[in-house]
Amino acid sequence: MRSEESQTQNDTINIFVDLDETLIHTNLSTDIENEVPQVKVNISTRPRKQEIYPVSLRPGANDLLFALRGLGNVFMLTRATHDYAVAMNKAFNLAFTENRIYSRRDVENYRYKELHIPKGKNFLIDDLLDRNNYEKIALLQQLGPVRYINILPFYGYKDEALTPGMITDIANTIREE
Repeated sequence: MRSEESQTQNDTINIFVDLDETLIHTNLSTDIENEVPQVKVNISTRPRKQEIYPVSLRPGANDLLFALRGLGNVFMLTRATHDYAVAMNKAFNLAFTENRIYSRRDVENYRYKELHIPKGKNFLIDDLLDRNNYEKIALLQQLGPVRYINILPFYGYKDEALTPGMITDIANTIREE
């Protein structure tokens, strides 16, 4: 039984994708116009409260998520608040179920947060350098070793799109591991 369990763990692929500047860009500056169209997203969960953010979806973001879902279990892992992450997920049809969204509270409490995810091969796709993402990496290490895939940040410009070639490279990195 033990070798069967080991085999299952080795076959499990967990892929965690960052939100801000990886999949989307929230334009908090009023003097900069994004090239990629913006959507106004209300992140408030209260009916009459408005907390509106102008946000752009990175071209190719949904294509990346579609490709990743063909390779393993895909989760959102962000330093943003939970309400913000859920609102962005819904606004851009990122297709994460709520139990696959890990947000600021989870990351900040990485020492105490238990992830109920099968152990296996783990990947983190993020725009930040790995040395700037200690807490996310530490949280994921409870599932086993973490392979970090650093991508260029998205600030709302068309030339920062995730191209088919980039998506293939990311998928191949995961497949080859």
